[in-house]
Amino acid sequence: TRLVGSVSPKPEIKFSIDLPAEPLNKHLPVLHCRDCGVMGWGARQKTNSNELLPELDKFYEAWFAFYPDPRIRMVFPSTGSRGEALLQSYLCGNCLTNFESKDGTCINCGTKCDGSIDGESEGNAAVCTFPVDSFQKSKNKKEQLVADLSCPYCDSTAGLTIVGSRSASLSSVALSQIFGSPYNDDKKAMAFSDSVQDASHRAGFFSARTYPIATRTALQEVIDQQEGPITLKALSQLYPKQWRAELGDKGFVGTFMPPNYEWNRDFEQLIETNNLPLRSDLPKEVEDRLNWDTFREFGIQCRIGRTLEKSGSAASGLDLELLTTAATVFINSAREDGGYANLTQEWAEHFLLALSERLRRNGGIQHHRLDAYVKQKGNDYLFNQHKVLSPLGRPGSGRRPNFFATFTAKDSFERLISSSNSPTWTQLWVEKSLKLKDSSVLIEAAVKSLVKHKIWTELEVDGDDKERAWGL
Repeated sequence: TRLVGSVSPKPEIKFSIDLPAEPLNKHLPVLHCRDCGVMGWGARQKTNSNELLPELDKFYEAWFAFYPDPRIRMVFPSTGSRGEALLQSYLCGNCLTNFESKDGTCINCGTKCDGSIDGESEGNAAVCTFPVDSFQKSKNKKEQLVADLSCPYCDSTAGLTIVGSRSASLSSVALSQIFGSPYNDDKKAMAFSDSVQDASHRAGFFSARTYPIATRTALQEVIDQQEGPITLKALSQLYPKQWRAELGDKGFVGTFMPPNYEWNRDFEQLIETNNLPLRSDLPKEVEDRLNWDTFREFGIQCRIGRTLEKSGSAASGLDLELLTTAATVFINSAREDGGYANLTQEWAEHFLLALSERLRRNGGIQHHRLDAYVKQKGNDYLFNQHKVLSPLGRPGSGRRPNFFATFTAKDSFERLISSSNSPTWTQLWVEKSLKLKDSSVLIEAAVKSLVKHKIWTELEVDGDDKERAWGL
């Protein structure tokens, strides 16, 4: 189910299989960043040319290769960030050429912004040139030049994805829906494949994908039983304890055992004899996993997949009264220290909420399992020794908890204030919102207010005493 987007100012997303050959040449794969939400097109650029190639198979091979093709180009609708630049980047919907021009006339086929072609009086507005932001980033990997597939807007190394699903993902979604239905009282499934190796892989894939559905359903039941809002820490402790008390140790382990930990000897004995070894640590380990998964469900994983947040079943947020108080203190501090006299209460609350929301979605939430990870600036060795927990991937290979800091560590710590001429995401957001040239004093005042009111906490890190990190 490969999805493509029409190359036009108002693109339409369609299934590639539904398009005949000619219209397919006017469409490109769709890219989407799960962290900042930006959407655009992706394609390989023709060698020694500005033309983008609408070859889906070769683009997928280039994107997912161990050495991604450096000819990969990412194109997004223009944000107008170039300001008064003499030349603007354009994309032609007729010949898929990415070029720079003053008036938008395609240098390859002559198509103009109104859809007309040189020599013609009228044009097709649906097939025209239009301004875009174009990126072709590269980096060195094992002494070889490869494409840098990080998001060009928020620098997320794991957020940028191709929109679409393969058969295994679609099947797992269908199974998840069936398993989550209250009308299904016999939660079993059988999948067939013509390859033993492929069948084994699919079975493991389906098992891993359906596991979160069971845990989310159980978590939602605990949330529904609460009379009012509950803190994330309290929920993460109540959730496993309540289910363990209700099901007993054997039922609890049998229901919530993570697929990646089924090799555990105590679990194998439970399967064979229907009994756990005396004084087994397995129930406590499963409790630890559910505790951690609660933080992930409302943190780093909150926008990926069929989460409680995306389905509208549950949501997390800050204490609004505390946020209002922190915003008032922030405004007063910004006025005294930086002379920002025009800040409003509404903008201040919005700003503090935006910073905290970015921290939450990036997984920057304090948890005792992450103490060593934070202190050692992203070293995941000690965390990954807890085999029952879902392991953290290597930097650049998957999503990792990302905290705000005064320093940078790939996929682990994000600077609030840049140490060079290149502004950070936070600085760009503030400076674009308030049309400022320097936002460092404003950001420092915001951090102080958030820490003072215990919305954020300052975390201990090794190294220079001046280096600091912050989390929720």
